[in-house]
Amino acid sequence: MIRQPHPWLLHRALVQRPACSDTRCEDGISLDTNRSCESCGNLFRIRRAHRARLVTELDQEQPALPTAGRQSVLEERLREHTEHEAEARERRQET
Repeated sequence: MIRQPHPWLLHRALVQRPACSDTRCEDGISLDTNRSCESCGNLFRIRRAHRARLVTELDQEQPALPTAGRQSVLEERLREHTEHEAEARERRQET
């Protein structure tokens, strides 16, 4: 029997986004305020900033690259960055 529903809901019943570190977050919505989760918003802003930085670097390195080639190079760099982040996360969890 559940004696304290609030902690039970937060830790057992509700599925949390793996990328979000806030225990009050449920699919991008903060359960305590019913507004957008600030942690998720920060994560999205960081990712957008990284993408913009990669686009700027690519424009500087290869300004004459056609659109299709530019998109494929950008996707490859984003994929590499995501792989590095996943490896770093795994190393942190091992320690």
